[in-house]
Amino acid sequence: MALPSLSASEVEEGEDAAALILKHGAVVVRGVVSLATCAETRARIDERLRLANLEAFGEESTTAEFSAAGRTPEQVDAAARYFGNVTAPVHRRDLKLALNEEVGECVRQLLRACGPCIASILTADAEMCELSALVSDPGAPAQPLHPDTQTSGTRAHCGLITAFVATQDVTPEMGPTEVCARSNVAEAHRALSNGGGGGGDSPGGDSPGGGEAGKLRALTAAGFPAPVPALLRAGDVLLMDSRVIHRGGANDGAKRRTLLVCTFQVPNNPAPGSTYSLLDEYAGRFRLGGFERWKDPAAATAY
Repeated sequence: MALPSLSASEVEEGEDAAALILKHGAVVVRGVVSLATCAETRARIDERLRLANLEAFGEESTTAEFSAAGRTPEQVDAAARYFGNVTAPVHRRDLKLALNEEVGECVRQLLRACGPCIASILTADAEMCELSALVSDPGAPAQPLHPDTQTSGTRAHCGLITAFVATQDVTPEMGPTEVCARSNVAEAHRALSNGGGGGGDSPGGDSPGGGEAGKLRALTAAGFPAPVPALLRAGDVLLMDSRVIHRGGANDGAKRRTLLVCTFQVPNNPAPGSTYSLLDEYAGRFRLGGFERWKDPAAATAY
């Protein structure tokens, strides 16, 4: 089942696009951010990632494990400041971003188109709770299937809405985000949990009754479609309910995949489970309705 796809002008209508997200769990919006802004944002992310890796791990590449072993306290602190926690971290980074000129322009273009849709779900007072770049380098393994937040039980909350902005064309070999449509419901979460028993969460695991193969079997047996890749062109956006089941694919290609990530929540209502990849000083500071005025006074000099 392919994900619904809308143009930037169609998503500006807000309520219709919101209904699609809540029904299918995600929607692709085409042509939201200009190609020039995508290129400038990607270049700024690459430089920030290079410097952050040097400060936190002592090397420019994304091959270092997230471990305190052998690192100085200053490096450990730098890793916590600049990086969120993502599953399968080798060759993969969740880089917290500053609202510098390039990132700020990308976010403004995103929210001019998609802001009404997000507001119709979470209200115009929705709070930005993530601003980061998901970077997947060649060799990055696939993530396990997972939702970011839960639909029921003690961890159930109003869902978050996440926007993934493609800063370059995302091809199949680059490991696009894969989404199980209509899986943002309790029945799908139960199937995922039941299917994962016995095999652990290791990507690609296929032991009887468990692992990733077990999860897929359980989801499809419960009537949910297999995950489909969100093949985005530069400037396209994947808008996603945090409760939908998804994963980052394996990057088997030769190019880095870089997505800018911007997530919103109902104010003062954080849902357990999300990584909340956001600079500490940004927490609670930026509301959707005022996005045109968002500014970080230190961003001009921050990498």
